[in-house]
Amino acid sequence: MEKYKIVVSEPWDFESPSGNNTIIGKILKKVSSFSVVFLSESILKFNNCSGQLLILKTRYEKQLLTETNGYEGTVAGAILLTDDYEDKDEAYFEANSKYVFIGSLGVLT
Repeated sequence: MEKYKIVVSEPWDFESPSGNNTIIGKILKKVSSFSVVFLSESILKFNNCSGQLLILKTRYEKQLLTETNGYEGTVAGAILLTDDYEDKDEAYFEANSKYVFIGSLGVLT
């Protein structure tokens, strides 16, 4: 499974075990052309939320997250507040997550 890197731009002072403003992990599930479930290699902490499962959604209306573009793009990231993500839809993820960052997703090189 291919590894991906998120460069966090907001909050600008984000730190993780992967480095300053960096999250490393893999895409577990494509939810739609606009969102994916992402598993971080480490537990992430944002204010009073922590976890490894993230929901990444495109930040811009005309942008897509697909295999064709290598899932690259600007994303809004949310921590999933449950470990249950199989067979769930975008409405479930919206209700069970908290948005915590904006960043750029790309293949780890």
